[in-house]
Amino acid sequence: EETNHATMLSLNRSFFYETLSSELSGYYNFPSKEYLVRGRIKWNIADNITANLGANFMFGPDNSIYNMSGKVINGVFTGLEVNF
Repeated sequence: EETNHATMLSLNRSFFYETLSSELSGYYNFPSKEYLVRGRIKWNIADNITANLGANFMFGPDNSIYNMSGKVINGVFTGLEVNF
């Protein structure tokens, strides 16, 4: 494609004095009809330790980048971040 038109929406919300936060993001590409949905919950365990749990899903028409990579990347993830 010579040009690309897409839209993205991201919603974030903190709870319990920013100890817990939730994120929900969506992306849609109009020319290729590809879209992505991602959600995540983060828990600040301590000042420099954060645990997160989420899911990432990519979809698109046959032979599109999101269709091919989504078969590998789609799914649930968990993580532990330590900052120092």
